[in-house]
Amino acid sequence: MNDTFCGFHLKKMLLSSLLMMLASSLSNIVNYILAAQILDDNAMVAVNLVTPLLYFVGFLSALIATGTSYLYSFEIGAFRQEKANKLVSQGAILAVTLSILLAVIFFFGRDVFFSSFDVTGEIETYAREYYSLFFLSIAINPIYFLIYVMVYADGGGKCGVIATFLNLFVNIMASIVLGMKFGIAGIAFGTFLGYLVSIAVFAKWIFFESQTLKPILYISASETVRGS
Repeated sequence: MNDTFCGFHLKKMLLSSLLMMLASSLSNIVNYILAAQILDDNAMVAVNLVTPLLYFVGFLSALIATGTSYLYSFEIGAFRQEKANKLVSQGAILAVTLSILLAVIFFFGRDVFFSSFDVTGEIETYAREYYSLFFLSIAINPIYFLIYVMVYADGGGKCGVIATFLNLFVNIMASIVLGMKFGIAGIAFGTFLGYLVSIAVFAKWIFFESQTLKPILYISASETVRGS
């Protein structure tokens, strides 16, 4: 497989994908560990109570990201680059719209969420404090997931590895510093900072390094249905 051009790049993309998934998986569990180490076991339980919201939103984010990636790759393969970049723009509009909706829903729906759980005392206090800033990471997830997938689809595997490991590093370091100063809310904000740094790295690829991924303003209901 290494003797051919396609084989070399396939192996390169596979390695990049594995490393990106490793960093992303570690980022998803690091808050459990830090909450327990910096605070106590009740804090870890509180993180476990809130974090599944991110997994649910991740499903919604994946619908947009994988659909956009599929349509983009199809159009690039058909040598219709302008159409491909229009579809990327459409995916971005959908992701931003979803992020705004999620921010509003989770900001105003906090009491509704906690009313569905039978938790009281220190665990509830921790959970509410963690939720107060973790909802930012939940809301930004559709944007993060889309550019994560699109940069990889565009051949930016190295950029993806750097971005996801920076996400992990910033998440850990910021959560430790902020967690020791502001408690569990600081840990939640450290996660959000990790996402922002990662998005900045991905954005640098899209706007300054990629030769093909150049979004063009576009929206189409029929293409949205096609991508889903």
